[in-house]
Amino acid sequence: MPEPLTSYLTAWREAYGHIYSALYNLCNDFTNAQNQATAHNWEGLATAFGQMYNDMYDATYHFQYGSPNLRTTTYNATHWIDLNWGDGDGVDMDGIINAMLTANFDQLQKFVGLVD
Repeated sequence: MPEPLTSYLTAWREAYGHIYSALYNLCNDFTNAQNQATAHNWEGLATAFGQMYNDMYDATYHFQYGSPNLRTTTYNATHWIDLNWGDGDGVDMDGIINAMLTANFDQLQKFVGLVD
């Protein structure tokens, strides 16, 4: 894969990891808030709400503004693909089907394994 696209996708994956972690922590914070409310521990509940805010802020930050963030890295990757994908002379469905029909058994098995 070309270097610019690789770096964009790596940044996208990193931003996704930050967001996933923040949302996972948010789920834990909801459980904590429920436990605090059940125990009538209002100070603990207030702390849980503060943690929920922090985790939502972190998720939002990496969706939109952080470094990296999904908004910019998704745009960069799709823009790079749009500019560098080719002029239509690349692989199309007819080419794939013709390659499968003319492939030997081992090549076909490798292709099926990749697609599957």
